[in-house]
Amino acid sequence: MDGNRKFDSHTGMCVLYLKIGSGHQMAAQALESAIRRETPELRIQTLDPLTQSIELLPMVLERLQAASIILTPAWADRVWRRGNPPGLTDRMLEFGGLQKLVGDQLVEHDAQIVAATHVLPCLLASSLKARSRFPEKVYGVVTDWGVHRFWPMTGVDGYFVAHEDVRQTLIYRGIDPGIVHVTGIPIRLGFEQFEKASPERPDRKLKVLVLVGGLQVGAYVGLQQNLIALVDAIQALDVEGLELTIITGKSRSLRRMLNRRVRKRGLEANVLGLVENMHDLMAQHDILITKPGGLIVAEGLASGICLILFRPGPGQEEANVDFLARHGGALCGETPDEIVDALQRCVEDPSLVKRMKRQARELGRPCAAKHVASYILQDLA
Repeated sequence: MDGNRKFDSHTGMCVLYLKIGSGHQMAAQALESAIRRETPELRIQTLDPLTQSIELLPMVLERLQAASIILTPAWADRVWRRGNPPGLTDRMLEFGGLQKLVGDQLVEHDAQIVAATHVLPCLLASSLKARSRFPEKVYGVVTDWGVHRFWPMTGVDGYFVAHEDVRQTLIYRGIDPGIVHVTGIPIRLGFEQFEKASPERPDRKLKVLVLVGGLQVGAYVGLQQNLIALVDAIQALDVEGLELTIITGKSRSLRRMLNRRVRKRGLEANVLGLVENMHDLMAQHDILITKPGGLIVAEGLASGICLILFRPGPGQEEANVDFLARHGGALCGETPDEIVDALQRCVEDPSLVKRMKRQARELGRPCAAKHVASYILQDLA
């Protein structure tokens, strides 16, 4: 990166996302933080340009996504993998209201530069660029380990992807190889501590972290209902020294329910709500049981933790699981019984945990946000 690059007071940048789940927003905020650290003089804003004007949009989109996952999972997966119905993208772009919403936000922030962690604002920004040459630069940040047919588009100045596999898919679909960069998925800057190999913990207890806080809809509704069975099954393992931490996120009722069950079973477990120190928690544990979302997988791999994955939803989560299966980056935990089986394997074969941790570190990119920021700032220099 050109460290001498200077921005005047009129240069603005927006990092755009949509509030569908938390991953797109987390990636956008991580990228903003990395750019601010490199170039504090650049005016930069992270925002959801559509929700700024349509407050109910995230809820509507999440409900539609959940309904498609529950009622028509095969259709949802096909749309993600094979592309949209004929002409849908063109009709969306022809609908001037969406473009105007995004355009007005960019003008308000004088954002000549745009990076987007969700395909829809990226598509709208690139279309605005083609029509009015504002914004001047548009970058797409893919936040999963596979890429769907909506991402290849004209007018994007650079793509940032998790792995060479994703880069090759974009090239296969017609994107110039020179603008597709393998950086990893931008994750919170606290994970940069894992750039250097973490020393082995002197405590030999097997520590298991279960993350269920974001599992509110779709494929995870049934799993939440089976969490009591999961806690019971883990307790039945009767492994001396196994420690369990469960993160429930915003769901207070789920946290209360699990606390009651843990106390009833006499299980050595800590049930937490919202946490801000995910990187520290991953550093303290050996195994992470979680959903196969792009951001949490990226954080898990960056931390070098052994991953056991819940049953994926259709589309991007299926693609994430496919990627991890190909590269030996996770173990299957699609049902409570399979989670317990995977844990049993880890207990009986400590070398398996070491191999999974080693492979996670091979795939992980703790400094991804910094690398994306460097590419963008170098391109602008």
